[in-house]
Amino acid sequence: MKFIYQGQLLQDQSRTLGSLNITDNCVIHCHISQTSSSPGPAVSSVVEQNQAALNVGNLMIPVFVIMLAVVWYYRINYRQFFTAPATVSLVGVTVFFSFLVFGIYGR
Repeated sequence: MKFIYQGQLLQDQSRTLGSLNITDNCVIHCHISQTSSSPGPAVSSVVEQNQAALNVGNLMIPVFVIMLAVVWYYRINYRQFFTAPATVSLVGVTVFFSFLVFGIYGR
């Protein structure tokens, strides 16, 4: 644990708050760091599982884009198999997905 006051690290534990010119309404930041011990095998396997889960999550948007592209390809080339409600639904899903993606990544 480290204490920081006005950008300076407070290391000398023998000094009082008065000797450091710290008065009422002063801000002291407390930095708590984790110990640097090596994780055991159980912890590392949990970390690897979490990273794999995050990687699958990162692939969801590209997979959905590819699925939409394939459905649009079939809609254009095999339009006799798509009814009007199916086409309207496909347009709606595409517009909704576009707003979702641009809302997330458009910032």
